[in-house]
Amino acid sequence: MLEALFQTGHAAVSYAGLGIFHTGNKNGSPYLAYDKYKFDNDTITTSSNLPLQRVGHVGIGNWNVGLFCAGQTLGSTSASYSLSTDKLTYANMSMGTGSNLSTAVTQAAGASSGTLGLVIGGFTGAIRSTAVNRYTFADNTRTAGNGISPGRTVGTAVGNKDNGDIWGGNDGSNTLNTTQVYTHANGIWAAGVNIGTAKTGSSSFSSPTTGYFAGGSAAGTTTFKYDYAAGTVGGGTALGAARANLSACGGATRGIIAGGSTALTTVERYLIAGDAVSSGTALPQGRHNLGSTSTSPGGFSA
Repeated sequence: MLEALFQTGHAAVSYAGLGIFHTGNKNGSPYLAYDKYKFDNDTITTSSNLPLQRVGHVGIGNWNVGLFCAGQTLGSTSASYSLSTDKLTYANMSMGTGSNLSTAVTQAAGASSGTLGLVIGGFTGAIRSTAVNRYTFADNTRTAGNGISPGRTVGTAVGNKDNGDIWGGNDGSNTLNTTQVYTHANGIWAAGVNIGTAKTGSSSFSSPTTGYFAGGSAAGTTTFKYDYAAGTVGGGTALGAARANLSACGGATRGIIAGGSTALTTVERYLIAGDAVSSGTALPQGRHNLGSTSTSPGGFSA
């Protein structure tokens, strides 16, 4: 689930322009690998050096690292929900351990700036969490942020250098259409513009100026566009395949939207210029409740 960065001037590197789709549920068993999706030629390679099986987890990151947080082992009880983090360093594609979250949850939402990642809410097995974890990429540390109210799970989030925006989800009683905006500088939440359809299990990606929310439980092909500067919502181009519990990541020029529903292999490309949707290269293994992030999220290369 992604996250816009306003970074320029980084040297071209071999790992630029990769989307990372991490583990997930194969309708009964986890996928013990992550897929690397190359934006410029739509090719996929797979790596399997994973320390933990995760489903229902969240991806955050910047141009140096991808972090895959929380979730649960398939079939586990709430006591086995994870608060740990897998840290993928892009320079050598090595998988290590990041800092633990404050609370073990599944189905949280994640958003990032160039320096900071947010892990928002989630389900503890008993309640919809209000917790917000602020993850500083440079020194691999986590601190508590101001909580969100109401607590929610199965929402989705986007972000830029100034704000993180969470939309939709479920608060334990209702499916939500509300948006809340987190200001990185002061850690304060404020109400954003509501989006017309209440959804759970959507995906999200970002350009430097706009957050995109795609798919989900109701009207599952719909895409909404959230203008960061204006705080307004508009319609985007619908996906070709209706699905929920999918995942997305992106770069400056496109989003890659993958998986979902009954362990689909479906991948669609959303080109930001012209709002064009087309088929991408299918995942090698269909799955849902996968985590994702990108080596070039939102702002400096694609």
